[in-house]
Amino acid sequence: MQSVKDASVYCTYLGHSGFLLELPEGTLIFDWRRSDLPPLREDRPIYVFISHLHKDHYQPRALDLVLRYPKVQVFLGYDYSDPKINDALDRLPKVIRDSVSCFVGEEKLVSDDGRLVVSTLESTDMGVAFLAGIGGRTYFHAGDLFLLQTLSAAQYGQWAAEVRRKAPGSPIRSYEGYLAMQRAAFEKDTEPLRGKIVDYGMLPMDPRFPEAAYRTVKRYMDIADFRAWSPMHLWDQNDFADAFLTAHPEYADNAAAPVRQAQAMKRIRVGVSFRLFGPDGEPDRSHCSDVPRKP
Repeated sequence: MQSVKDASVYCTYLGHSGFLLELPEGTLIFDWRRSDLPPLREDRPIYVFISHLHKDHYQPRALDLVLRYPKVQVFLGYDYSDPKINDALDRLPKVIRDSVSCFVGEEKLVSDDGRLVVSTLESTDMGVAFLAGIGGRTYFHAGDLFLLQTLSAAQYGQWAAEVRRKAPGSPIRSYEGYLAMQRAAFEKDTEPLRGKIVDYGMLPMDPRFPEAAYRTVKRYMDIADFRAWSPMHLWDQNDFADAFLTAHPEYADNAAAPVRQAQAMKRIRVGVSFRLFGPDGEPDRSHCSDVPRKP
């Protein structure tokens, strides 16, 4: 466990889109859905972020942290239109429900202890993206806020044919119209980031859709200043990040350890902690070695 006097920020990758950030002011847990957490400090508040309830971003153990630790607050991206989510939340023990704050679209909330300011962005898929301000730094977790140009022309044609069969006369965009619609939605939903300085961003880069992954990262980098960032939502295909940053070195300079051009994801292993910011407040650029915790 790091020293109380140590002002460094440590990050542990939890797999897929999950991250654990250990700050002097508190512990931030984003989209934890698998693996085990290391022991968490009980003398600091724990803030749990769940961008949405898709199975690759959420597991019930994330809510159970409320029962295990004394200072836990949960921030949940919520969709009121899904009755299954309402039912699931209603079945939770009251002590957990009382610790959960739900967000729909663009909202802002100060944590109960006043240490953390949470702003949310609407997602292009489900739930929200989180912008968390604490200790003079800003952390952004995109959840599933990425460019959803996920259908090929052939796939879109098959979908359109099925719609026409089931509902003749339904208005259907051209494939080019579909691409333009998705691009406009992504630009609209990310626009609140324009001009912001983000100390650390956790950005989706889905290897199933390489061109959309590139355009997603490019959009984020074009509109905001990320002092450091890491890719996520890789579906265990870490070589995709290696190839991406090698092909696009302009995005490698501020990629945070353990991400590095030409060996980008080779060091990302679930449960491995690295120092994100040093005591001087600057991003740790060592990149090549795990930083041992101070006793």
